[in-house]
Amino acid sequence: MIKVSSKRIIIIILTALFLIGSVVVYKFLTKPAYEEILNLRGKISSLEETFDSYESFKKQADNLLSQYQDLTNIENQFSLILPSKPDISYAIGQINGLARLSGMELQSINIRPLAIKPSSQKMAKGLGILRLELRLAGGYDGFKSFLKDVENNIMIFEPINFRIEKQARSELLYTMTIDTYYQAE
Repeated sequence: MIKVSSKRIIIIILTALFLIGSVVVYKFLTKPAYEEILNLRGKISSLEETFDSYESFKKQADNLLSQYQDLTNIENQFSLILPSKPDISYAIGQINGLARLSGMELQSINIRPLAIKPSSQKMAKGLGILRLELRLAGGYDGFKSFLKDVENNIMIFEPINFRIEKQARSELLYTMTIDTYYQAE
Protein backbone atom coordinates (compact mmCIF):
# COMPACT_ATOMS: atom_id res chain seq x y z
CA MET A 1 0.00 0.00 0.00
CA ILE A 2 0.95 3.50 -0.62
CA LYS A 3 1.56 5.74 2.31
CA VAL A 4 -0.56 8.81 2.80
CA SER A 5 2.43 11.07 2.39
CA SER A 6 3.23 9.44 -0.95
CA LYS A 7 -0.37 9.92 -2.05
CA ARG A 8 -0.12 13.60 -1.22
CA ILE A 9 3.09 13.97 -3.19
CA ILE A 10 1.54 12.17 -6.18
CA ILE A 11 -1.57 14.39 -5.99
CA ILE A 12 0.60 17.52 -5.77
CA ILE A 13 2.72 16.35 -8.73
CA LEU A 14 -0.43 15.50 -10.76
CA THR A 15 -1.96 18.87 -9.86
CA ALA A 16 1.26 20.60 -10.90
CA LEU A 17 1.27 18.64 -14.18
CA PHE A 18 -2.39 19.56 -14.85
CA LEU A 19 -1.60 23.19 -14.05
CA ILE A 20 1.46 23.17 -16.33
CA GLY A 21 -0.61 21.37 -19.02
CA SER A 22 -3.41 23.93 -18.83
CA VAL A 23 -0.87 26.79 -19.09
CA VAL A 24 0.72 25.08 -22.12
CA VAL A 25 -2.71 24.51 -23.76
CA TYR A 26 -3.66 28.14 -23.05
CA LYS A 27 -0.29 29.50 -24.28
CA PHE A 28 0.00 27.46 -27.48
CA LEU A 29 -3.59 26.66 -28.47
CA THR A 30 -6.18 28.97 -26.89
CA LYS A 31 -4.31 32.30 -26.95
CA PRO A 32 -3.32 32.10 -30.68
CA ALA A 33 -6.86 31.05 -31.60
CA TYR A 34 -8.29 33.94 -29.54
CA GLU A 35 -5.88 36.41 -31.18
CA GLU A 36 -6.89 35.10 -34.60
CA ILE A 37 -10.57 35.55 -33.67
CA LEU A 38 -9.89 39.16 -32.61
CA ASN A 39 -7.97 39.77 -35.85
CA LEU A 40 -10.81 38.32 -37.94
CA ARG A 41 -13.38 40.40 -36.03
CA GLY A 42 -11.32 43.50 -36.82
CA LYS A 43 -11.23 42.55 -40.50
CA ILE A 44 -15.00 41.93 -40.48
CA SER A 45 -15.59 45.31 -38.85
CA SER A 46 -13.32 47.01 -41.40
CA LEU A 47 -15.06 45.26 -44.31
CA GLU A 48 -18.49 46.19 -42.93
CA GLU A 49 -17.40 49.85 -42.72
CA THR A 50 -16.06 49.68 -46.28
CA PHE A 51 -19.28 48.06 -47.47
CA ASP A 52 -21.36 50.73 -45.70
CA SER A 53 -19.28 53.51 -47.27
CA TYR A 54 -19.66 51.90 -50.71
CA GLU A 55 -23.41 51.63 -50.13
CA SER A 56 -23.48 55.31 -49.17
CA PHE A 57 -21.50 56.26 -52.28
CA LYS A 58 -23.80 54.12 -54.42
CA LYS A 59 -26.88 55.86 -52.99
CA GLN A 60 -25.28 59.25 -53.65
CA ALA A 61 -24.39 58.22 -57.21
CA ASP A 62 -27.93 56.93 -57.80
CA ASN A 63 -29.31 60.17 -56.38
CA LEU A 64 -27.08 62.25 -58.67
CA LEU A 65 -28.04 60.09 -61.64
CA SER A 66 -31.75 60.53 -60.91
CA GLN A 67 -31.23 64.30 -60.53
CA TYR A 68 -29.43 64.35 -63.87
CA GLN A 69 -32.28 62.43 -65.48
CA ASP A 70 -34.73 64.86 -63.88
CA LEU A 71 -32.71 67.73 -65.39
CA THR A 72 -33.00 66.07 -68.79
CA ASN A 73 -36.77 65.79 -68.31
CA ILE A 74 -36.92 69.42 -67.19
CA GLU A 75 -34.89 70.47 -70.23
CA ASN A 76 -37.29 68.58 -72.51
CA GLN A 77 -40.29 70.18 -70.82
CA PHE A 78 -38.64 73.59 -71.03
CA SER A 79 -38.05 73.11 -74.76
CA LEU A 80 -41.82 72.54 -75.13
CA ILE A 81 -42.47 75.84 -73.37
CA LEU A 82 -39.66 77.83 -75.00
CA PRO A 83 -38.22 75.98 -78.03
CA SER A 84 -34.49 76.25 -78.73
CA LYS A 85 -35.10 77.34 -82.34
CA PRO A 86 -37.97 78.90 -84.28
CA ASP A 87 -40.18 75.80 -84.55
CA ILE A 88 -42.86 77.05 -86.92
CA SER A 89 -44.56 73.68 -87.41
CA TYR A 90 -44.85 73.20 -83.62
CA ALA A 91 -46.41 76.68 -83.22
CA ILE A 92 -48.87 76.07 -86.08
CA GLY A 93 -49.77 72.67 -84.65
CA GLN A 94 -50.43 74.19 -81.23
CA ILE A 95 -52.64 76.99 -82.66
CA ASN A 96 -54.51 74.59 -84.94
CA GLY A 97 -55.12 72.17 -82.07
CA LEU A 98 -56.35 74.95 -79.78
CA ALA A 99 -58.68 76.25 -82.49
CA ARG A 100 -60.18 72.80 -83.05
CA LEU A 101 -60.59 72.18 -79.31
CA SER A 102 -62.52 75.41 -78.90
CA GLY A 103 -64.71 74.83 -81.98
CA MET A 104 -63.10 77.57 -84.07
CA GLU A 105 -62.23 77.27 -87.75
CA LEU A 106 -58.67 78.37 -88.55
CA GLN A 107 -58.99 80.02 -91.96
CA SER A 108 -55.49 81.38 -92.40
CA ILE A 109 -52.24 81.86 -90.55
CA ASN A 110 -49.34 84.10 -91.48
CA ILE A 111 -46.00 83.87 -89.66
CA ARG A 112 -43.33 86.56 -89.46
CA PRO A 113 -40.10 86.28 -87.47
CA LEU A 114 -39.29 89.50 -85.60
CA ALA A 115 -35.93 90.83 -84.45
CA ILE A 116 -34.24 88.92 -81.64
CA LYS A 117 -34.26 90.63 -78.26
CA PRO A 118 -30.74 90.38 -76.80
CA SER A 119 -30.45 89.19 -73.24
CA SER A 120 -29.22 91.50 -70.49
CA GLN A 121 -27.53 88.50 -68.82
CA LYS A 122 -24.20 87.15 -70.07
CA MET A 123 -25.14 83.46 -69.71
CA ALA A 124 -28.68 83.76 -71.07
CA LYS A 125 -29.53 83.54 -74.73
CA GLY A 126 -31.54 86.14 -76.57
CA LEU A 127 -35.26 85.78 -77.10
CA GLY A 128 -36.62 85.27 -80.61
CA ILE A 129 -40.19 86.16 -81.51
CA LEU A 130 -42.50 84.65 -84.10
CA ARG A 131 -45.53 86.81 -84.86
CA LEU A 132 -48.60 84.80 -85.85
CA GLU A 133 -51.43 86.58 -87.67
CA LEU A 134 -54.58 84.44 -87.60
CA ARG A 135 -58.02 84.51 -89.14
CA LEU A 136 -60.55 82.45 -87.22
CA ALA A 137 -64.26 81.89 -87.73
CA GLY A 138 -66.70 80.76 -85.09
CA GLY A 139 -68.95 81.79 -82.25
CA TYR A 140 -68.14 84.13 -79.39
CA ASP A 141 -68.06 81.33 -76.77
CA GLY A 142 -65.63 79.41 -78.94
CA PHE A 143 -63.41 82.49 -79.22
CA LYS A 144 -63.45 82.98 -75.43
CA SER A 145 -62.46 79.33 -75.03
CA PHE A 146 -59.71 79.76 -77.64
CA LEU A 147 -58.28 82.80 -75.80
CA LYS A 148 -58.34 80.92 -72.50
CA ASP A 149 -56.56 77.94 -74.09
CA VAL A 150 -53.95 80.24 -75.68
CA GLU A 151 -53.21 81.74 -72.25
CA ASN A 152 -52.93 78.30 -70.59
CA ASN A 153 -51.07 76.48 -73.38
CA ILE A 154 -47.70 74.85 -72.66
CA MET A 155 -46.01 76.92 -75.40
CA ILE A 156 -45.84 80.60 -74.54
CA PHE A 157 -48.33 82.60 -76.62
CA GLU A 158 -48.94 86.29 -76.06
CA PRO A 159 -52.07 87.72 -77.69
CA ILE A 160 -51.17 91.19 -79.00
CA ASN A 161 -54.46 92.34 -80.51
CA PHE A 162 -57.61 91.10 -82.18
CA ARG A 163 -60.48 92.42 -84.24
CA ILE A 164 -63.99 91.00 -84.51
CA GLU A 165 -66.09 91.29 -87.69
CA LYS A 166 -69.55 90.00 -88.47
CA GLN A 167 -69.73 87.57 -91.38
CA ALA A 168 -72.69 87.07 -93.68
CA ARG A 169 -73.70 84.01 -91.68
CA SER A 170 -74.25 84.12 -87.92
CA GLU A 171 -70.55 83.37 -87.34
CA LEU A 172 -68.02 85.99 -86.42
CA LEU A 173 -64.66 86.48 -88.11
CA TYR A 174 -61.68 87.11 -85.82
CA THR A 175 -58.41 88.60 -86.96
CA MET A 176 -55.80 88.12 -84.28
CA THR A 177 -52.08 88.71 -83.71
CA ILE A 178 -50.19 86.44 -81.32
CA ASP A 179 -46.49 86.42 -80.45
CA THR A 180 -44.69 83.24 -79.50
CA TYR A 181 -41.12 82.98 -78.30
CA TYR A 182 -38.06 80.80 -78.76
CA GLN A 183 -34.47 80.75 -77.51
CA ALA A 184 -32.13 82.46 -79.93
CA GLU A 185 -28.77 80.85 -80.64
